[in-house]
Amino acid sequence: MLLRKLAVPLATALLVVLLALVVLFGPEERLDVSINVISVTDPHEMNVATRVRLEIQNKSRRPLEPAFSVQWSSYPVTWRVRSGPERLGGGESAFYEIEAPSSTAVPPAGVDFVVRVNDSDSIVYAVASPPAAEVETPTLINPRFSLWERNFQNGTVVETPFGWQVYDRLGEDDEGAVARLIGSESAVRLALSQGGAEEALVWAQTGILQSAPFPEGRISLRLKSLTPYETTSGGWPTAAFGVEFSDGTNPLVWVVFQPGDAEAASYELPNGHHIEVVSVPKDEWTTQAVDLPAIYERLGWETQDEVLINLFVAAASDQRRQLTGYFGEVRPTYKITPSTASR
Repeated sequence: MLLRKLAVPLATALLVVLLALVVLFGPEERLDVSINVISVTDPHEMNVATRVRLEIQNKSRRPLEPAFSVQWSSYPVTWRVRSGPERLGGGESAFYEIEAPSSTAVPPAGVDFVVRVNDSDSIVYAVASPPAAEVETPTLINPRFSLWERNFQNGTVVETPFGWQVYDRLGEDDEGAVARLIGSESAVRLALSQGGAEEALVWAQTGILQSAPFPEGRISLRLKSLTPYETTSGGWPTAAFGVEFSDGTNPLVWVVFQPGDAEAASYELPNGHHIEVVSVPKDEWTTQAVDLPAIYERLGWETQDEVLINLFVAAASDQRRQLTGYFGEVRPTYKITPSTASR
């Protein structure tokens, strides 16, 4: 008798639960829109898709506030809207351009992904598989320092330019910094605070570096130098801001940028390293061209397949000063880009 009395309430409760599950997790519903993916590009030159242009048509009668995401694994990643209306009325169409908000929000190179469109106040969505991305392997990743990523360093979160390796050689009282310049110029700021203490480390340096195919022409550099180039009486540098080229076989090449009116200079150190001194406007942005193949030819060196490009600011350890410089773009030139030549 007791089991019969319990059976009815239990069956009713089970039915209520089942109905609730149907309401919450019923048949999958799709957003009533059509998606036409127009292009998938890589404007930041990261070797991955970072921007998508598409056309959305709202086929329903109700207005839509589209939100966009990209999915290549279990969970979608939200992308920001660069252009396009916030609200799309029933039956209306519009063009949108969406972009990855950071380097961690992009699908890995060569991995298929889909674009999802949600109504901002609903979990209902529509999906479109984009065509093949118009992405070529860049000769230098992120050459304009336009995309940055967050990393943990010494227990804190720091921003670093994607594709570039940040490094430093610092003494106990020295501080180095690589920071993002936000403003009219998309740039990286290199700073060195030299403590001036007598240390076993005689040279302090901080900067960013990246390997690239050896250029066939000039390297264009957008920069602003606030660091005077200074040396000992024997020509050894004591303060410098510039770019170092290393190919693993020949000695180093330094091209340093001297702010203000100064004569150009070119000389070798006793250890074989070569230094080029270039005069640049003081406290102004400027674009300089470095002809690395011509330097190698003049020195009688053989070019190699790759070269390590190292943007730096540095000073001798006995200095007590603060040095700063900015780079806005590094652009090697090639007769045929390596990505094209390999196809």
